Amino acid sequence: MGGPNKSLLKIDNVTTLLCHNSPRSHLNLIPFYFRFCTGLSFYVLAQYLGWIGDNIFLSVMLTGLISSIGPIICVFVIMKMGRKLTLAIFELLTALCFVFIILIPRDVFPNDWPRLIFAGIGFGGLAGTVPVLYLFSGELYPTLGRNVGVSGVSTFARIGSMVAPMVVSLNELLPDLPLYLMAIGLFSQILVIMPLPETKDRPLPDTLEQAEQLGQTQHHDHDISTSVPPKQTNSCDCQKYLFP
Repeated sequence: MGGPNKSLLKIDNVTTLLCHNSPRSHLNLIPFYFRFCTGLSFYVLAQYLGWIGDNIFLSVMLTGLISSIGPIICVFVIMKMGRKLTLAIFELLTALCFVFIILIPRDVFPNDWPRLIFAGIGFGGLAGTVPVLYLFSGELYPTLGRNVGVSGVSTFARIGSMVAPMVVSLNELLPDLPLYLMAIGLFSQILVIMPLPETKDRPLPDTLEQAEQLGQTQHHDHDISTSVPPKQTNSCDCQKYLFP
């Protein structure tokens, strides 16, 4: 008699999830890269506010008000456009904001208000990216390893936040160098997201094999497996991630 089906074994560590024998296993690394870059960009921008405008109190207030709109817009966009396109839109918006902050000279406008507005929009883009990543990561990983996958990518976001102060300190070597690095990282995420499958309105995978089929059959009308009941489709599951 043969051994147990490996696809039915519980995935109890990140190594098993990322290093299983599959030609598409490298795609499981992409959400880790996303969360690291997003966490890094968010905290770099938060600590960089002192160089964006002269009045730190005005900077925090204005950027906070503008950025609060991001998650609200995310709710409506993700329902219509899916996970990949929504993520690409918010990442592109944030990257362009970093570019505009670099291009606009400091101490030219009163209180540097154009730089502050773009900083607020950038915060809004990052704030809208986070719930999309939580939802998208949970739908990409199979049920047997979903907790491991989501907790793993969240850990990488915390690592990004720990690296942020060191990146901000690079401003002493070259003005706006942290913004250049963040813009490059965000533009790279738009390219890296392309190989990932769209998970909107598709059944949640239970095993590694079903997760592989999610990417291979994304353009077909048939389901991943007939054993997945219709109630597990994820067309509206983002509400529980966005409104816990």
